[in-house]
Parts: sequence; structure tokens; C-alpha cells
Amino acid sequence: MFAKLHFNSNVKIATISDIHLSSRDSRTVPCLFNDIELATHLQDLSSSNDLVILNGDIFELLHPKLLPFSYKRELNQIKRTYPKTFFEIKDNKKILFIKGNHDHAVIIEGKSLYLGVEIVTPYGNLWFEHGHRGINLFQPAEIIDFCIGWMRRLLGYDTSLLIETFFERNIKGTSFSNGSVNNFIRIAREKFKTNPDIKAVIYGHLHRPNNLILYEDTPIGQLVICPDYRGFLDTTFIEIDKEGNVLAYTEEPNKLPIKEIYI
Repeated sequence: MFAKLHFNSNVKIATISDIHLSSRDSRTVPCLFNDIELATHLQDLSSSNDLVILNGDIFELLHPKLLPFSYKRELNQIKRTYPKTFFEIKDNKKILFIKGNHDHAVIIEGKSLYLGVEIVTPYGNLWFEHGHRGINLFQPAEIIDFCIGWMRRLLGYDTSLLIETFFERNIKGTSFSNGSVNNFIRIAREKFKTNPDIKAVIYGHLHRPNNLILYEDTPIGQLVICPDYRGFLDTTFIEIDKEGNVLAYTEEPNKLPIKEIYI
């Protein structure tokens, strides 16, 4: 399901992705914030922004120890581990929930869950999506990145990071960031071509922040990839001004410097 929301003026949106809340040791980088801290931060964001968009992989249901029949039980365990956060997500009308690949089995009673959200303003539109849909998994960098992701879950983060660093340094042309970013550029370019009103697309999924102006002969749009949220309070803020300029930044200054990419 997709949503289209209309605003009559410029807009400021806070977005968070890739928290991967879990009731167990997921063998990935854990979320370092407790239930009260997360719930309070969501409340603060909703009071100071027009919208809060949770852009996918908020819950961890894609775990090698989980079988399909146990998804519901695991989600209930997460609710018990993070009750204030869960009910803040469920009851706060300013919080929108976009499903990621790790949220595939999430159901929140009384809450609409989306695959993508388009924000419509008089100055241009913004497109939010987690980013896993449409990725070409058969590129070499994507295959290795997929394997590293599962090694991270099975072997632990530190071990898989050593393996990832070895590949990136020793195999020419292998770059997990670039491989995935190239896929995102392709998907974003298609979105800009089919909907010229969209000024920027905002993804999560990659866990590696980027803020790119895409050029052909002229600029065609802006691609923002948000950092993950587990290790630090890295909310990404998106604003569009009356000239149609899109400003993307995090709570750490200069965390999303703009780069220009010719495609």
C-alpha cells in the first residue's frame, strides 16, 4: 500500500530507519537505546516536525533462528521488550510506518503500514521508501553484501566486518557501498523519470549515509540514503523550501554533505 499526503506549504520531516528492534541477540549491531529513550525521542520528534517517517526495518523479523510460524511470537516479544516505543508508533498520528524487508511480517492493529509515501507540496514532492524493492541482487557487490549480512547474523558483527574489509581492500572493483548505491541510483532515476514532480527520494536499507545530486545534462533529482539508527541518535531531517530546494541533514552536523553524481 502506498500513501500520498498533501501539504500547503514547505514541510519538515524527521525520518528514522533500520533500528532492527529485537527481543534477542540478532548478531548485528544492537540498538543501544532503551524503551523509554526511544519512545521519548519519537515524542520529541513528532512535536517539532510536521511528520515522523519510520522508513523500514524498524523491527528485526528476518533472523536465521526465526521460522515463519514464529514471526508473530517474536513480534509479541518485541512489544513486551519495547512497550512504550511500540504504542508510541501505534497511537501517534504523526508517525508513518514504511515496511522494510525485515518488517515483512509486521502487523500493527489500527495502524496503516506502507511500502512508500509521497509527500506533495506546492514546491515539489518527496518520495520515501525503504529501498529494498527493485534492487538487482545479481550484481557481484550485491551478492557479497548479501552473504556478509548473513555472516554478520551468524558470526557476529566484528567478525563479518573483518571479512568485509578484506574483500573491499583486496578484490578490485568490490565495494559494497558503491554496489548498493549504484542500484539505488538506478531506482531513483526511474522514479524521477516517471514522476518529474519528485525532487528527492529518501531511502534507508543500506545503513550507509549518502546525499547525492543526480545529473544527466542537468540535475534530475536528489537521492538521500539515511544512516541506521541503532548506535547513535541519527535521525535524518528533510526539508523542502519555497524554491524547491531539498535540505537533508542529521543531528550530527555535516553528516550528509551533498555530492554531485553524473549518470
